[in-house]
Amino acid sequence: MTKKGAVGEVIVLQSWLRPALTEVGANKNYEKFRARLEAVDGLLGTAHLEALAMDLAVEGYEKASARQRRVRKQFAMKALRVQVLKSTSKGSRLRLPMSAM
Repeated sequence: MTKKGAVGEVIVLQSWLRPALTEVGANKNYEKFRARLEAVDGLLGTAHLEALAMDLAVEGYEKASARQRRVRKQFAMKALRVQVLKSTSKGSRLRLPMSAM
């Protein structure tokens, strides 16, 4: 069945005739990196290291505004995550345990 369109003939496809698309997973390197990020997230949360880093970041800044303390806490949390990821990268001797991944 065809229809005349403004540009030319348009072929109508019934959606029930289309085969289901197979699910395509992500790139293998991306999957490994994502597993590493999730492992780091779990370890930092379980060990309460993020809370400790945030507490240390605002130590001595009791008189600072709430915004300044919040910014320092956010920076401390990001810096801790980046440092842990750097420490567990390919060039480092420190590795995440396989049970964490």
